[in-house]
Amino acid sequence: MYKLLSIQHKMTLTLHGVFFSFMLISLLLQVLGQTDNCPTEHHYFALGKCYLLVDNFLTWADAKAERESSNSFLAEFEDDKEAYLFISTFASNFWIGMYDYKREKSWVWISDNETVNMAYWNDRPQYLYNEPCGVILYSQGLRIRNYVCDSQQYYICMSLRKYLHS
Repeated sequence: MYKLLSIQHKMTLTLHGVFFSFMLISLLLQVLGQTDNCPTEHHYFALGKCYLLVDNFLTWADAKAERESSNSFLAEFEDDKEAYLFISTFASNFWIGMYDYKREKSWVWISDNETVNMAYWNDRPQYLYNEPCGVILYSQGLRIRNYVCDSQQYYICMSLRKYLHS
């Protein structure tokens, strides 16, 4: 009975943490400037891009396909400041638009195949399962890592403001 209550308590705390994280990032991005140039009221404008935190569990490939059908893509970060905006407020894992296409431990962004080379990488990704999909992994100390592509995670998407009204 105690273990069941403990598990329920941990699940409740986790759900509260996820909700709090969504609220915190939402407020943070609003402070940075919500704009009418973003597609919906769920998008927030920061650093020249419109972001959306999607609280729907999908595999990396399904999240990528769902975003592409909506004329946006999984989030990509140009530098550690942009990544930190998200990493510092999460209490969950989120897919991002980073992958190792040829599985050569050479990470690129999905929109343009530009090499990922950022300070927030912390250490080399773990290649325990040779997985090519990028995730912000809260459970390992807020690191960007490769992860099991068929697992289901929340995801962050983005669109560039200049493409929204063309």
